[in-house]
Amino acid sequence: MLIKKIINLLNLEKTENYSFEQNLFISISLIVSIFTIFAFLFDIILRHDLLMSANSFLASIIYLVIFILSFRGMDYQKLIPIFISGFVVLLALTYFLFGGYYGGTVLFMLGGIIAITIFSSRATSIFTFSILIFLTMLFFILQYNYPELVINYNSESERFYDYLISTALSMTAIFFLIYKLVNKYRIEKELLIKEKNIVENQHNIIQDKNIILSESAKMKDKMFSVVSHDLKTPVMAFSEGLLILEEDFAKMSDSEKIGMIRSLRRNAGAINELLDNLLAWSRFQKGKFEKHPSYLRINELIDFSIELYRQRIETKKIIIEKKYHIEPQIWADYNMMSIIINNLISNAIKYSFENSKIIINMEADNGFLAVSIKDHGTGIPENIINDIFKLEGEKSSFGTSGERGVGLGLVLCNEFVSLNKGKIYCESKNGEGSIFYFTVPLSDNDVD
Repeated sequence: MLIKKIINLLNLEKTENYSFEQNLFISISLIVSIFTIFAFLFDIILRHDLLMSANSFLASIIYLVIFILSFRGMDYQKLIPIFISGFVVLLALTYFLFGGYYGGTVLFMLGGIIAITIFSSRATSIFTFSILIFLTMLFFILQYNYPELVINYNSESERFYDYLISTALSMTAIFFLIYKLVNKYRIEKELLIKEKNIVENQHNIIQDKNIILSESAKMKDKMFSVVSHDLKTPVMAFSEGLLILEEDFAKMSDSEKIGMIRSLRRNAGAINELLDNLLAWSRFQKGKFEKHPSYLRINELIDFSIELYRQRIETKKIIIEKKYHIEPQIWADYNMMSIIINNLISNAIKYSFENSKIIINMEADNGFLAVSIKDHGTGIPENIINDIFKLEGEKSSFGTSGERGVGLGLVLCNEFVSLNKGKIYCESKNGEGSIFYFTVPLSDNDVD
């Protein structure tokens, strides 16, 4: 466990319970301890100098003790004065025992200044730097004026090994410190990027929720509008028609009675259609309108819808022309497709002129079935055609026989076509008629 923690330190990993600064302090103490031990072995084996060996041995003991105390959890701030004092003493002894400015002391001092500056406080760094600069200048002046104070090397090999150890120690310490700082910068940068991404994601989530809430509020406003106005109107007309029949039935001619009954039937149909769409929209908004796609024969859905509205078709003397000679299967949800086709055919009947024609066509194209329903009627004004598939906006209108439309059916068509991986759009000329197109997959293999 101890060896693993030491390896983690030297591998520049964050060790548990250590701050970055303490981690750095412990690592530098260990590196200095290792190099002073090598210096001690060099002095005693190669130089055979007891004084120099004692200096190296004392330094290795001091920094080894500092390393052990800090590694065991002692506050490194309390050990910094000992570290700095030991470094100053070691610097002085090394300078005068190892050739002064002809030796490797300057490199040793450079590595020490960088290390102390990084892991100590600002005030301590400035103070230590000032002291070291002052001592270095003092040592240079003393050596220049009193060269006998400095012990020179006995041989060029001693000078080489001293430079070798000093250079290795200084470069290792500098490399370690720079690498450690760069590594910390990278980690903090990654954390900042992650935090920024988290904040941006949260912002996007909040925006999406705000959009959903806004759409929900618009939907509720639309529902209230439908219930309070669009539903109220045909109900009141139906009620008033019944009241007229009740009070004036005996006085009315047969043609007036038939006309009133037809008017009541139109109002009842409008109420039924509106309630069907409101129910479907409510279920869809609550997530209860689940999609269960299967293979369907769209011809059967179209024929069923035509029969459903047969009486309205005959009343307006509209001709339904089916210009297709195929009976394709489609991959879609049955209930959704029924609502789509019923709404589009109902709208075509509602806004068609009497004695006109509704043309239904379909053709397979690139894995999809394209269906078009064309009427000859009032058409759609240019100022609202871009919003007919949206919930917002006032789209209430009247058909050619006074049938009321509120636009909710087309919103449902747009939602349900999209859920079935298709598209819907419209072409219209005001006063001439409209063509509604929608596509639907021919098989589940064509669905993304």
